[in-house]
Amino acid sequence: MVRALGKGITAIIVDTHFIADNQELGDRLKVVPGTEIKASIDQPSMSAYEKEHGTQVASVMAGKNIGVAPEMKVIGVEAPLTRFGLGSKKEYEFYSGLFEWAVEERKKDPSIRIIGVSLGRISPVLEGEIISMRTAPHVQRYMQALGRANDAGITVVFAAGNEGRGGSYAYGRMGDVQILGPSIINVGAVDTGRTPLDTSDDQVAGFSSRSLSE
Repeated sequence: MVRALGKGITAIIVDTHFIADNQELGDRLKVVPGTEIKASIDQPSMSAYEKEHGTQVASVMAGKNIGVAPEMKVIGVEAPLTRFGLGSKKEYEFYSGLFEWAVEERKKDPSIRIIGVSLGRISPVLEGEIISMRTAPHVQRYMQALGRANDAGITVVFAAGNEGRGGSYAYGRMGDVQILGPSIINVGAVDTGRTPLDTSDDQVAGFSSRSLSE
């Protein structure tokens, strides 16, 4: 089996905070404050968990010891993902600005091929809400910006969340294929059954959120 090391690829990871000087990523990590992209956000004080989460995600993706792609470069965009208001207009506007910014950055650096977003807990989408959401101006801008990112050759990956299928926040609103079409990858968690090298018994983890398309 050939392992893809990520050489020549750059991923934009959006999360709460990144430790710029860490042994897993070293000089392959560039940190960008969310205020630099075309969106108005505040940077509130963060919990210890929020301060570590972005570095953890980036290290799993591209860390030299624990990463799946240890030669990939990372641009870490810091944003208060849990503070926008769940499914709020401000949240949609931030991600619209993010996608538009990423398209412009890719013109300068063609190695940018991925946007990864850990959205955290997002309010649920009821099937009856989908049509009305699609027609809202801020959602329209969001969908158009996402489409331009896809057209520019950027794959957008969303974390589904950790609220479980039956939880109050069971669905990832902004990454749901029912709203956006087949333009994103919505990633859940896998239970390996304590056999990480044998995938035959893998299943979706009980705590993992799902898509409405299931």
